[in-house]
Amino acid sequence: MKYYTPIAYVFTCLILLVFFVLSTYGALTPTSYNMRDLEILSEEKNFIEFFDHAMDIRPLDRNTHWQDMVYKCSENYLNEIMETQQYGKETIKYVEKLAFWPTLRNNEIFQVKRAQYGLKYFNICLDNAQKHTLNEIKQCQQEMQTFWKNTPKDFINLQLGIDLAGLSKRFSPASEAREVGFYYSTILLNKYAGPTCDKMELVDFFLEQIQSENGCESSPEDCNKIINKFASQSCWEFLVPHIKQKLLNSQDPKLKGLYLSLLHAKKFLTPSETDFYFTSYVLDGPLNGQLFNLAWNIIGELGKNHKRREAVLAKFKQSPWLPGDLFKTSNQERLKIIMSLLSKNIPEYLDYYAMTCIRYLRGELQTPTGNPTPGCHALFKTSDKENWLPPHFKQAYKQSL
Repeated sequence: MKYYTPIAYVFTCLILLVFFVLSTYGALTPTSYNMRDLEILSEEKNFIEFFDHAMDIRPLDRNTHWQDMVYKCSENYLNEIMETQQYGKETIKYVEKLAFWPTLRNNEIFQVKRAQYGLKYFNICLDNAQKHTLNEIKQCQQEMQTFWKNTPKDFINLQLGIDLAGLSKRFSPASEAREVGFYYSTILLNKYAGPTCDKMELVDFFLEQIQSENGCESSPEDCNKIINKFASQSCWEFLVPHIKQKLLNSQDPKLKGLYLSLLHAKKFLTPSETDFYFTSYVLDGPLNGQLFNLAWNIIGELGKNHKRREAVLAKFKQSPWLPGDLFKTSNQERLKIIMSLLSKNIPEYLDYYAMTCIRYLRGELQTPTGNPTPGCHALFKTSDKENWLPPHFKQAYKQSL
């Protein structure tokens, strides 16, 4: 029988312990995958295992080939889960885990596919929640907001915000303003927004925000600051055409003043547009204030410049209807003051307005929207004792009735 000395025995035990620890550590340590392993997983379309081990590759070795495999697998993975209708919570959590990878965060194809998947997921989530409790709807909406927060806010992804807002409006109309504002406000202020802002839902939301401030009437400088608070410059440029159209269409003097204040503050009116819009503002019954004072001065300048008056009249002739709500005002003293300004400085417009009315009453002018001069009768009635219109116009009007 072989006997060990105490020292030899201890030494032998230590060696055995080291071997045991090393073998145990090796068994517990996850296997590190190499590039070839990832290639095989990609070819086999084993996407979960691929992503679980894609980061095994050292950062210095994550070359173009590695990136291309990540791009390809992420696209194919998202296609697969959409085709197989995998719209569960664990699946979207996994998608969002991938969304934080620097390699995928700015990949356009991945972001587009992620948006498609997210929209379908939240549609299902809200549809199911609607059948149960309000809390479940709120939970879905909170998930939507987190999804939007995690989305890079470049141009390609801004449409996602509009689509998510649309889901909120459809499933929770009671909290519409608060919910859609979460998405719309981010888009309006985004420097990449540009053409995305050429949508009426964004235009209307922007104007609602502006109206809530009640500051655009004070000065162009203050108004400019308010605009910048709610919209980026790239977005503003696409809001302008809609605001100009609203300025022409609105029958509310306060709103017309607001729209004109916005355009004036941002200096987004050409000289000819300035003449046209400020004249239109007065003709539709202006409110007292700095805009009215400015409009008064502009019309006074038109009286001294025939070419500018003709340019303004040409624009009115292209319009399907003519502004003239001023003529229907019950404040006769104020009407006389403003009509004195108009008849002196731009009589051509009053003549054109009156003649258009007469032609319409005679049946010589057909328009799809009816009488293009809704203030016509009020104008002729108040003109009986004034020299605002030539006598032969008054006679022709009476004969056309």
